[in-house]
Amino acid sequence: MVVGASGVLGKLMCKEVFRIFGHSADLIITDYNKERGEHVKNSFSKQVEFRLLDIHNKSNVENVIHSVDIVIIAIQQNKPHIQEICIQRQIRCIDVTTSQNLVDRTLLLDSQAKSHNIASIVMAGFLPGLSGLLVKKAITSFSDIVEVNISLLQNKNANVGVSGALDMLKLISQPVQYGNKMIKGFKEKKMVGSNNKHTVRLITHPEKDYLSRKLSIPVINYWTGWNDNLYNLKIEFILKANIIPFLQKYQSIFKSQIKHDNKSTEDVLLSVEVTGASSNKAITKTFSLTAISDYGITAMMAVALAKIVSNKKYSGTYFPFEITTFEEVLTTISCAQINLEEF
Repeated sequence: MVVGASGVLGKLMCKEVFRIFGHSADLIITDYNKERGEHVKNSFSKQVEFRLLDIHNKSNVENVIHSVDIVIIAIQQNKPHIQEICIQRQIRCIDVTTSQNLVDRTLLLDSQAKSHNIASIVMAGFLPGLSGLLVKKAITSFSDIVEVNISLLQNKNANVGVSGALDMLKLISQPVQYGNKMIKGFKEKKMVGSNNKHTVRLITHPEKDYLSRKLSIPVINYWTGWNDNLYNLKIEFILKANIIPFLQKYQSIFKSQIKHDNKSTEDVLLSVEVTGASSNKAITKTFSLTAISDYGITAMMAVALAKIVSNKKYSGTYFPFEITTFEEVLTTISCAQINLEEF
């Protein structure tokens, strides 16, 4: 079951279900809008079932989520109602949310998940998600870690919805701890990419505390930017002018400003740079991953995790880096358009 299947990300997840699980997979999709949900259902050449679901109505969630093996959540909840029902009914659950509040609430369900002998996975997308797995891989050869820098170079042609774009703006507008001081988000700069030709800026990120605590990393910094300098200046203006509340109120205006060209690429780059020591020598290693698109790799990651947990017996609430490896996920995804370089 894919919850929120009518959105940009949800549709990609549905396609990945058939690619990764095979064409014999039984897919159920949900939406709170019946007409839209039926339209998405009919867009598939294969047999797909549609169920009307309002995630904010717990009784509706209870009535709809049943008789499935795995639920993948592609929509933001305020409370983990879906996880609660999945645990009670021993249904595996994969959630790509970036919300720290929702993740913390889900983690509190760990003992229930263990007693019901079922797994619930959080932060199961690209960033956060595959990012944590890449960090885990990158620090393996280090005996001592000084600092980890995680950079996401986004594409201005990314096919994202209004809610996704607003969530990103809200995230990068938040103040960020840098050394011993708090500074404005999206202000401090560094260079990434081949020949260091792209600029990214320091931001806060909800994945940071979990990775720092669980992987024993003393300092983690997150950076992001877009592959176009003028676009970065546009984002900077939005933040300085404090017009995010206006954009949220008048989303139709904001939607008209989100441009996507189907004929152009929307590749994305994730970089993990580790500074520390190995064999008593100070070294810096960088792992650079490129993928076809942000939402594309997020969908692949979520469905790959669903496949992995379906083949193994996990009980409890977990982050992806706690149950699998970067290599296992990429093998499960099996996509030639994902490339990793180390230097």
